[in-house]
Amino acid sequence: MLKKLKLKGKILAVLITIFIFQLAGYSYLFYILMSANHDFEWITNVNMKREHLLFDFETDLREVEGYIKDMVLSLDTSKKYELKDKIAQKRKSYAEKLDQVSKLIDQNDKKGFDILSELKVAIEQAKPYNSQIIESILKGEELVARAIFERDAKPAIDKVYDKIGVLIDHFNERTNIRYRKFGTLFRISIFVICIISFLSLAIIIFAGAYYIKTIVNPIKQASDAIKTIARGDLGVNINTVNTKDEISQMMVSLGEMIDKLRGVILEVKSAADNVASGSSQLSSSAQQLSQGATEQAASVEET
Repeated sequence: MLKKLKLKGKILAVLITIFIFQLAGYSYLFYILMSANHDFEWITNVNMKREHLLFDFETDLREVEGYIKDMVLSLDTSKKYELKDKIAQKRKSYAEKLDQVSKLIDQNDKKGFDILSELKVAIEQAKPYNSQIIESILKGEELVARAIFERDAKPAIDKVYDKIGVLIDHFNERTNIRYRKFGTLFRISIFVICIISFLSLAIIIFAGAYYIKTIVNPIKQASDAIKTIARGDLGVNINTVNTKDEISQMMVSLGEMIDKLRGVILEVKSAADNVASGSSQLSSSAQQLSQGATEQAASVEET
């Protein structure tokens, strides 16, 4: 196909090939980098926010547990009601945090939603015991409250903490998966850059070798032929290139010029030979005339 193109067309064809190849390569690289960036943002933003929410959630639970213990120990009725109000506020606070955590879970993370559901169930199971403890404290039945706490509430609360730990471990596992994926995408991007650079260099080398063969070598041959002709040697032969570009046309024209010069030289030589032959004949005729004149002069003298 390149043989049918002009020199300008060949150069454009190579440049367009390199451009298309690099465009495709860098488009794929851009896609990889965007995917890696998505995972990186998820690791740095979503996961960190989720971990902070779970940490705050666990802190609220422990504060609720602490408020209940303070109610058991407090002798001031007004303080007990004040602690009760704080418990209600903390329950509302950790419920909101749990909803935010739920929104930050991937839609395809079924295990995460299952663990979160188990955590919510554990919280709902612990709430009645805490409510019974609070009611017993407000009635002045501290011993009953302590018994409920040790027998029922504490195991239920420990179960909640266990579920929080399981959920955190699951999120960390998901984060590690994304981190490994990010590392893989980063390595692939480096590999793609190397491949693009290597193949681009290979195309440039191939194009350079091709142009050396089809442009530089014929020009050097033409230069050598012209130097040979300048020394008066017309026996040089021109090897034409089987292409349609300007270099091929130049080589063909140079070959035709040499052939025509040979023809002109042959015609001049033939004409010179004819002139030399005619001169020789004229010289011979002149000698014969001179000899005849001499003989006639001698005959006249004898008479």
